[in-house]
Amino acid sequence: EVILEHSRKSTAIRRNHWKYIDKEPQLYDLSKDPGETRNLIDVFPETAQEMRTLLDKFQRQPLSGRSD
Repeated sequence: EVILEHSRKSTAIRRNHWKYIDKEPQLYDLSKDPGETRNLIDVFPETAQEMRTLLDKFQRQPLSGRSD
């Protein structure tokens, strides 16, 4: 399951226990850090890139064409 979150300041994507925020890129492991206090962007750069790629993919698709 993939969840997109939009605000005026940023867009985020959640998949499994990961949450990636695009503005000032941030990556959180919600299973261990539900309060989003420890940015893991430098600890898991591959996961951050995968989440960024997934977010880009979803942002390019029209809403009616999404199948996740």
